[in-house]
Amino acid sequence: MQIRKANIVHSVKHQKFVASFPCVVCGNNTEVQCCHIRSIPKLGNVGKGIRDDRFCIPMCFQHHTEQHLIGELEFFEKYNINPILISMKLASISPCKKINQSKQEGAYNGKLNYQEHIRNNKKNTLQS
Repeated sequence: MQIRKANIVHSVKHQKFVASFPCVVCGNNTEVQCCHIRSIPKLGNVGKGIRDDRFCIPMCFQHHTEQHLIGELEFFEKYNINPILISMKLASISPCKKINQSKQEGAYNGKLNYQEHIRNNKKNTLQS
C-alpha cells in the first residue's frame, strides 16, 4: 500500500506543538525540532522520504542531525525508541484540527510495530 499525496497531512500548528516537547532521546528543552518519521511500514513509504506531520517526534538539533547521518532505522534501534508510538501519543493530545480529524478517520489504526519493522528491514537488507 502506498500513501497518496492527498492523504498527507501538513500542519505548522502540529509541528510547533511537537517541537514544544523535550527531545525524546536526551530530554533537552533547547533547540528542539519536529523530526518526521519517513519510514512508516503501514503507509508503504519506506525509503520514499515522505514528510507527513501526523508522524513526527521532538528531537534536539544534535540528535536530529545524528538521525539523518546514520539513518532512521539504525538511530531508533540504537536508542530503543518507537517513534510511531510517540507520534501517536502526541497526535492524541494535539491542538490541531487536521491531526484530530485524521485520528478520527483511522490514521493510527492497525499494527504499527516499528521495532518489528526494524528487524524485518535488517533481515531483508542482509538477504539482498
